[in-house]
Amino acid sequence: MKNKIAKAVISSIMGVEPKDIMVLDLDTDFAVVYYLVGNEKIKYKVKSTGSKAVWGTLGGRWRDHELESTISFREIQDELLISEKFTDGSLINNTFTLKDL
Repeated sequence: MKNKIAKAVISSIMGVEPKDIMVLDLDTDFAVVYYLVGNEKIKYKVKSTGSKAVWGTLGGRWRDHELESTISFREIQDELLISEKFTDGSLINNTFTLKDL
């Protein structure tokens, strides 16, 4: 499930279709995902705990500062709901079918 959450989080934040996101299978407590822009791999890391997820660029910092958006997720039957809440109180929700992740 860690890989599906990671794909859905990056898809939601970056606006990339889940089918275009690949997951590197590493033995870590976070998932590494990437997608291609031209010939360049854009790589991110995603860590999930409970119903919260944190992301960052691979080799960069985690996006967990208090002034940054927070990411939560919830599995509802065969779907995964990703919610991004911004510091101004606004919220963006994206729903993904588990089989598409």
